[in-house]
Amino acid sequence: MTDTTDDIAEEISFQTFDDDCKLLGSLLNDVLQREVGSGSVEKIERNRILAQSACNMRMAGIEDAAELLEKQLASEISKMTLEEALTLARAFSHYLNLMGIAETHHS
Repeated sequence: MTDTTDDIAEEISFQTFDDDCKLLGSLLNDVLQREVGSGSVEKIERNRILAQSACNMRMAGIEDAAELLEKQLASEISKMTLEEALTLARAFSHYLNLMGIAETHHS
């Protein structure tokens, strides 16, 4: 007998929040690879890492490193075409929406 949708949903609901975030992020990455290509996905990932690293440095109290990373991020974004910037903004928007869904599911 095959799994029903309810069986699959029940299995998934026991995943941790972090696991759901990783799964949703991975699915989004797969969609982006198909829709915008690997070059755009690499730019999105590079900007995500810069932003996350700057935030981590600031939270750790390492202001100089945070400022340097933020300047590098601003430089990366300023070099983008309008289409690339829109793709970046949409990717981050979709990611944040998916994380919000995961958070709602686990609250």
